[in-house]
Amino acid sequence: MLISGNRAYIASPTPPGPATRLHIVDLAAGTLIKSLTIDQLRTPFAYRDGVLYFGGNMPTAWDVGREQIIWRTDLTQRQGRLLFISHHSVLDPARRRIYLGEYDNSFFVLSSADGAVLGSVDVRRGHTNPTRIMGMYGASRLRLARDLLIVGAGDRRLFAYATTAL
Repeated sequence: MLISGNRAYIASPTPPGPATRLHIVDLAAGTLIKSLTIDQLRTPFAYRDGVLYFGGNMPTAWDVGREQIIWRTDLTQRQGRLLFISHHSVLDPARRRIYLGEYDNSFFVLSSADGAVLGSVDVRRGHTNPTRIMGMYGASRLRLARDLLIVGAGDRRLFAYATTAL
């Protein structure tokens, strides 16, 4: 769920299949404004200038006023391996970027204008723990603090990246 102003945006998967119900709630009145079915949405993480951003393996920008998808990017797999994108995505409106963590070893940098993948940063860097062979070392939590992207790795390491360099 994302709360922006006096509205709540709730994405609720409707299995089986890829359909998701997007519920828009007026918090002041306590009423449901709309409930729409949209395929392959995950958790909403940001609202900016009439656009609602969703994370997950299919990050999506959705125009709230026109009720349509602006762009969608497929991050299901890269270089022949399946990915699992963290639920902690971040919008950087100053740089028009989105940062999405991937549980195994990295985070992605996307353009918030068109969803293009601008790059990825490996936070694993060969780090392993012999007692946690199946452990997750990637970017499980992301936060923006001024010009720094704070990245919490799955194995409890903490990194800070200058957003100007990403």
